[in-house]
Amino acid sequence: MEIDQCLLESLPLGQRQRLVKRMRCEQIKAYYEREKAFQKQEGFLKRLKHAKNPKVHFNLADMIQDAIIHHNDKEE
Repeated sequence: MEIDQCLLESLPLGQRQRLVKRMRCEQIKAYYEREKAFQKQEGFLKRLKHAKNPKVHFNLADMIQDAIIHHNDKEE
């Protein structure tokens, strides 16, 4: 909501205060809506990042078999 400064100054004090308070409430509401949208977008991007780098786990038997194949089974 935009109000011309001359018009705002011409209003009585009570009306001016109510109008300014309403404008400020609208600003705060718009700010929180933008923040909520930003947080939702940020959460979506984090989920996409996780999907690209999945964790892989191997069974112990598979790891031992791989070590034997690559001759990494010797104890030092």
